[in-house]
Amino acid sequence: MSTFSALEAKNRLGQIIDTAQREPVTITRHGRPAVVVLAVQEYEALLAGTSTFLRLQKPPAL
Repeated sequence: MSTFSALEAKNRLGQIIDTAQREPVTITRHGRPAVVVLAVQEYEALLAGTSTFLRLQKPPAL
């Protein structure tokens, strides 16, 4: 997951949009995560409970 400061996000919005099409992007404010930008398809999958991103991020069950 890529991370940008709020100032970088303001100045590089086009790049962030392009990156968010491939992977979620975290935007930080004062060094702390503030928001995540993600592709519309991924957002819709999250709402529907079919996101592959979350399944890939969960640790395997023991």
